[in-house]
Amino acid sequence: MIEYTVGLMIVGEEIAFIRKLKPNWQEGRLNGIGGHVEPDETPEHCMVREFEEETGYRHEEWWKFAEMRYEVATENEKIVHFFWAKLDEKPELKNTTAEVIEWHQFSQTRIRRDFVPNLEYLVHLAMGLDALTKLKEQFHHE
Repeated sequence: MIEYTVGLMIVGEEIAFIRKLKPNWQEGRLNGIGGHVEPDETPEHCMVREFEEETGYRHEEWWKFAEMRYEVATENEKIVHFFWAKLDEKPELKNTTAEVIEWHQFSQTRIRRDFVPNLEYLVHLAMGLDALTKLKEQFHHE
């Protein structure tokens, strides 16, 4: 089994993405930031590590919101763990590899043709969870 993580960092109405160079099927497309889960590493730890490696910024509070499995019940089974993080202020994210970090408005994600497959749906799901979290916090404060 091979596992990966993908993280969507949300600040207000903006989301951080990475412009992929590899693998070939993602070249030139936007994806969330993440990577390969190492042996004896949890997906949560991988998310923190990969985000820091790819952006130079360490953020430890990631919330898993989805999981995708394919080639199930084979020796090539793959699992992708999707996480989101909400910040109040935009951190300084650096391009630590040849792949470029980009911020995009949530409203612009509906018209993007350069996302990896299914990313648009996951962005909408993460933004919906963010809205539900805000609503929940509002009720707890009243």
